[in-house]
Amino acid sequence: MWYSDDMALSSAEKKRLAEVKNIAKARAHSDRKKLLAMLADASGEGEFALELRREIYSALSWHEDAETRALLLDAIANEPDDVAETIAYVLWRQEDLMKELPQRIDAVRETDPKLAGRLLTALVRGDDRHEHRGWVFKHHLDLLRKLRIAYD
Repeated sequence: MWYSDDMALSSAEKKRLAEVKNIAKARAHSDRKKLLAMLADASGEGEFALELRREIYSALSWHEDAETRALLLDAIANEPDDVAETIAYVLWRQEDLMKELPQRIDAVRETDPKLAGRLLTALVRGDDRHEHRGWVFKHHLDLLRKLRIAYD
């Protein structure tokens, strides 16, 4: 999904990414444990590790359960910016979590502005029906402008 041709990957790394992409396409809940095990093996800051984590988080985002929600929230808070950006992009798949985002944004706005910005980005990107548009403009227009996010 986010793989760049500029990234020099070994055949084993390409195979691993392809495996995650195939699991993501299947969206089988039974594959969730395998994805979690793969995530545990994807530590590090190298290009491949970051790419693998992006793909795994994207695949996990199709599974709506409390453990996955907690994992995605922790990841969007603690992963590097480019990985968090991927999570923000796919978080719309978590309907229950999307409903909670306004309260979560308010809760961390003063104490963790970086996380508030990441959560607001996810909310705006996932709000295709503009259900939260009025709330965002009323309460967080300054942050929206600071992040340079357009509400299309």
